[in-house]
Amino acid sequence: MPDDLRAADPQNAAEVTFLPQNQTVGVQKGATLYDAAIKAGVIIDALCGGNGSCGKCKMILFPQGTEVLACKYTVHENIFAKTVPEDFSVMVREYRGISEKAYEESDRVFRKIPLTLSPPTKDDNRDDYSRITDLLKQYFPDTKISLPIEIMRTIPGYLRENCWKISVIVMHDEGKVTVIHAGDDINYCLAAIDFGTTTLQASLLDGDSGQKICESSMLSRQIVFGADIITRIISARKKLHECSMSGISSINELLKAMNAGKPEIYGIILSGNTAMTHILYGLTPEFIRKEPYIPAQNAFEPAECQKFGIGEKAVMMSVPGISSYVGGDIVSGIISTGIYKKKVPCFLMDLGTNGEIALGCGDFMISCACSAGPAFEGGGIKCGKRAAGGAISKAVYHSGKISLTTIDNKEPNGICGSGIISLVSSLFTAGIIDKRGKFAESSHLVTLEEGNKKIVLYKNKKSEIFLDEHDIENLLRAKAAMFSGCEILLEYMGLSFNDVDRFFISGGISQSLDIEACIDIGLLPEIDTEKYTACGNTSLTGAEKIIMSQKLRQKALAIAKETMYLDLSIIPQFSDRWTAALFLPHTDLSKFSKRTGVISN
Repeated sequence: MPDDLRAADPQNAAEVTFLPQNQTVGVQKGATLYDAAIKAGVIIDALCGGNGSCGKCKMILFPQGTEVLACKYTVHENIFAKTVPEDFSVMVREYRGISEKAYEESDRVFRKIPLTLSPPTKDDNRDDYSRITDLLKQYFPDTKISLPIEIMRTIPGYLRENCWKISVIVMHDEGKVTVIHAGDDINYCLAAIDFGTTTLQASLLDGDSGQKICESSMLSRQIVFGADIITRIISARKKLHECSMSGISSINELLKAMNAGKPEIYGIILSGNTAMTHILYGLTPEFIRKEPYIPAQNAFEPAECQKFGIGEKAVMMSVPGISSYVGGDIVSGIISTGIYKKKVPCFLMDLGTNGEIALGCGDFMISCACSAGPAFEGGGIKCGKRAAGGAISKAVYHSGKISLTTIDNKEPNGICGSGIISLVSSLFTAGIIDKRGKFAESSHLVTLEEGNKKIVLYKNKKSEIFLDEHDIENLLRAKAAMFSGCEILLEYMGLSFNDVDRFFISGGISQSLDIEACIDIGLLPEIDTEKYTACGNTSLTGAEKIIMSQKLRQKALAIAKETMYLDLSIIPQFSDRWTAALFLPHTDLSKFSKRTGVISN
């Protein structure tokens, strides 16, 4: 038991040992298992952030063998508790044989420059610092050059041992050049990170060419503090440091998995929603959720990663955010899709937990956040999981049976967002689910267990994968939020869906998304399907572009400042729109006339 507990009140202390991690932590008697798990760094499924409403943080006590909720069970003696851990493994995908991207050398944010200095003489007695900075000014005229003392300490000896030749890596950002390496001519990497609410994804880029080396992804360890933005903010009010450190731990795992045996990382760019960025930087997100909903910062200056416990030598920058609930991830998406250059209006819909939407072109840009919840990423679904190997990505009902498609053709171990959408669409079309999202009792697929109706998709000796009405309700809430958010933006600009030229769908779910199924359930409007483009994780791809280009870095800052944010919480029509969209496909069937045959008067 920790000495601090023993010294403070040994009679009021207890030990909790978590299995299968075999991690022991000392707590004061009366603390909850949830608090003990956070202190021990043990991740448990707590979508509600530990307030007792989701019922997901189940643990088994030993030797009693009883099942309890971690957030409600208080510790009064030394106990063992077994968790059912989520899959927090890191998936890494290597890239081979990809042609190099073209980036103008003068436009680079990070740049390696070989320097040959003139040796000092009696007539030229400038110090070593001046020799380097004066030479760099030839590459960066009228620019402030910064050569930190930490770098400078190794330079004098190196120059004299290497005939006054030295290689430097610089970061050129917002009119300032900072030397971040001086010494041998080394290869180096840059990293881009999509810091999502539910899932983290990162990529490793060659520092010289910008070529992608690999990607990695994992479930965020922050989910123990809640599944959605609001719950995460509430948790951070009391546990900001713990929330921040769990995010940093996740980032370090991603970087370690990608960077094994590869050149060192010297630059990192972070792209995430406003609340997640605040938490990572150790800023309270509390006032984001309080009227008038003002964040502490929308843009952050580059900083040394080691100050945050990330890596050692790298510099971290972040994509600027727009407002309280529309962050750098949507700015990255606007950059990635190029809608800021379009001549006619386009939509960008990010199907993630925060549910951000942008509408615009070269003339205007407007945005909103819909708080869709984690259903699109498999969260809040009893058998849901992220889009990883074994996840059911497509489920179709035909001739009395449901056929399943899984990622990587592995044995089913859960169902991801695209699988849920395709299944609900197929069952609704077949009449097995009604417009309210309820099962038809007459279907042979529907079973009743402890008053809960469900359809079993797959079953083996260990477990079963199913969909129940509560899962469908979570999906309907998410799709209603996104569809009604789009409607509000259009109404504000005096436009209709027919005025939109392109509809970009982003988020990890987009790669396996069935557009027709999305229209069937009322997630997407009934327009020409050729207007839809599934573009993957634009938060990540946009960040990759921004870290390679000063021009795009400046464009991102301009977009963040100039994009109008529409707060849906203060728009009375949004609540009505959302309620109307909670049905399949919608209360107003004329919005989906090709499928329903109902024509508006």
